[in-house]
Amino acid sequence: MTEDVSGLFYLINGILCLFVVEAVRRPTVVSVWIPLRRATLLGLILSVPAFFVHEELNTINEWTSLPECAWVLVASVLVFLISRAHEWATHLADRLFDREFRRAEQRLAAVGQAIQRADSLAEIERLLVDEPLRSLSLASAALFREDGGAFRRSLSAGWDGADAETLAVGAPPLGGRLDRGPFRLDATGADDAPGAKLPDDLARPVLGVPVGNARRCFAVVLYGGHEAGTDLDDSERDLLGGLARDAEIAYGQVESETLRRRIEVLERELGRASGQR
Repeated sequence: MTEDVSGLFYLINGILCLFVVEAVRRPTVVSVWIPLRRATLLGLILSVPAFFVHEELNTINEWTSLPECAWVLVASVLVFLISRAHEWATHLADRLFDREFRRAEQRLAAVGQAIQRADSLAEIERLLVDEPLRSLSLASAALFREDGGAFRRSLSAGWDGADAETLAVGAPPLGGRLDRGPFRLDATGADDAPGAKLPDDLARPVLGVPVGNARRCFAVVLYGGHEAGTDLDDSERDLLGGLARDAEIAYGQVESETLRRRIEVLERELGRASGQR
């Protein structure tokens, strides 16, 4: 076996060891296929210019006679081009090899449109819980609707009766997090509050997604990791945050229409009462 081949085996072994260490260190990890694919693309893109520069550096220097300060500019431009090429190649690889996520992305885009057309809070909440659970193969999801200054569990999957039914605004896991967009939840139990036990094992939520704005939070959804035990990656978190923005619009529309219908009913009752007099 040549030295280059043995070195390649040592490299692969070292990378696998790093993956094992990361898996042991963290309660949940994102699938190692994603960083492995991106690191491989970066290595391939870097290898071509690095080999060319290594072999032809002296020749280029003789032809151009550039001062040393000019090489800093050349290196900066080269780094920029490599970063853009890596970004483009990563995007292309994600489209080619991560088709399951692309299908989930399309399904959830349709779910977002359905949420905005929903006629009731129950329909909005069903779409926020059931559809991400099915599309992303999540282990659990629970929606807590705002009610009198607290958040009460309205709909859930993967939770049971012993789990939290009410979450206080100022206590874990919600304390100080409702106005910052989607937020990570600690998988070790640090986010448990007295009297508000969260599910254990795979059903334990790893992401909280507020549904609302700076003036009011209508609800908050707690999503678990994947059924396979892996964490949610950044793209999946962005998808769930986008659903929450659609739901924010829908909550406001449904509440406005409900209030308008109540006003119409009260006006009719007031008119009948005035007519009887």
